[in-house]
Amino acid sequence: MAIKLNTGKISKVFIISLSLIIIIIFILCVYCNHGLYYELHDFEDDLLEKYFNAQHNHNVPWYYISSYFILKGADSPSDTEIKKTALKIRKILDEKRGLEEFIEKYNLRGFGLEVFRHNAIDDILKDKVFPIDTNADYKYDNDWHYPRTFGGDRKHEGTDIFCQKGTAVRTVSDGKITRLGWNTLGGWRVGIRYKRNIYFYYAHLCCYEDGIFEGMTVKKGQIIGYVGDSGYGAEGTTGKFQPHLHFGIYQKDKAYNPYPFLIMWE
Repeated sequence: MAIKLNTGKISKVFIISLSLIIIIIFILCVYCNHGLYYELHDFEDDLLEKYFNAQHNHNVPWYYISSYFILKGADSPSDTEIKKTALKIRKILDEKRGLEEFIEKYNLRGFGLEVFRHNAIDDILKDKVFPIDTNADYKYDNDWHYPRTFGGDRKHEGTDIFCQKGTAVRTVSDGKITRLGWNTLGGWRVGIRYKRNIYFYYAHLCCYEDGIFEGMTVKKGQIIGYVGDSGYGAEGTTGKFQPHLHFGIYQKDKAYNPYPFLIMWE
């Protein structure tokens, strides 16, 4: 005797179940004061750098590693723990086995959702270019929050890339120029708005590329100006420091360390 399925009833059950899932996610997002996607403020800079390095060294998506430790409740995994986890995942991927085995073995319920929640940060990381031609002679270090005194005691909100004056500066991504002109600290600067409230900041230029104007749309890798030593004073002030590009990343007007991203884009 053939079994007849009531497809209408199944559809209703599916719709109700899906609706309940959406409602639960919405409630969690609202009452836990947390968005569906992770944002930069959810991670320590050095932890992101470790995850990015693991992706680079072991060819394992950084968000797989991060999701594993989040589900395990590990806020500050060691370098050794991160490496071991990356190698476990790499082995599964090399053997072309599904991640289901990994998820079941380590009881990673909710792994898929955790991976999904990393999309916003991964979107900042992937498909970007370094703001200076990598064939140029340049150097930079992790100088995030180093002390600064001009304009009062403050912390450095970016990464300084030192290179020859006049070196071309390129956009790391597509976007729209929302700030252009003189800034007392940044000198001749460009601010470019990207997706998800991300703002890329390029400062201390000596001049702009011809045809650049506020409000225009730019493409990844497009030249917007040239490295200089402008800033720290009234309009036109130069020579207060060694020529360099100050590069910053902001999300919702809060500064975040660009260094982990720069080393990956490089």
